[in-house]
Amino acid sequence: PYRRKGVMIIDEEPARRKKYYDVVKLTGVNVSSAVDGTEAMERLRREQSNVVIVNMYSKSVGGFSS
Repeated sequence: PYRRKGVMIIDEEPARRKKYYDVVKLTGVNVSSAVDGTEAMERLRREQSNVVIVNMYSKSVGGFSS
């Protein structure tokens, strides 16, 4: 069966997460977002995403420190 492509945005900062969400949404793909890795893992169990965009400097769930 045909499945629409999906992208998940993971970022703790609401303004940046919304900006990425809005830009990706313009492409016509399904977009979801999560505040951190824990929320993302819960969502990924229910939703399928082909691409995950993540802030690698996130303070939670194993992000790098700057």
